[in-house]
Amino acid sequence: YQLYEEFGSRVSVEREVEFLQNYVALMRLRLNQNVEVTTDFHLVPHKEMNVAPHIFISLVENAFKHGVSTTAPSHVHLRLDCDGQRLNFDCRNSYFPQHKLPSTSGGIGLRLVKSRLELSYPNTHTWEHGIDINRKEYFSRITLDLSTQGFGATPPIHQHNDL
Repeated sequence: YQLYEEFGSRVSVEREVEFLQNYVALMRLRLNQNVEVTTDFHLVPHKEMNVAPHIFISLVENAFKHGVSTTAPSHVHLRLDCDGQRLNFDCRNSYFPQHKLPSTSGGIGLRLVKSRLELSYPNTHTWEHGIDINRKEYFSRITLDLSTQGFGATPPIHQHNDL
């Protein structure tokens, strides 16, 4: 999937969700029992919508990279749903202040998310993210307005059904 889907194309939301589910399943194999991972993907009847490929993966990767502890209880919660012609993606993970990197290092994942959203969904997206100190978690919420694209109106440039 990562090799064959171009960044300028569109893929079905269903295929993007399948990619996320496979990634989460792989991450679960390496986690301790103290990590709670939940996924809640509600797409029916809108699973035929198309999105830019890999649009959410950087946030999911960051959730597992920064939101999981080998010793402390931690969590990663992912939710994707459709509200009319808006696609909503929520990613929440444990926040550990002692693991915070200096602001001058890293951060490529978040910059990539911002660039991808601006290029793929100019003026048709919102992205809220930050730290909820009371809940001790990092949150990220992306809303994509797909009304200008229609439900499945933009087919992917490449389809590889043999994968």
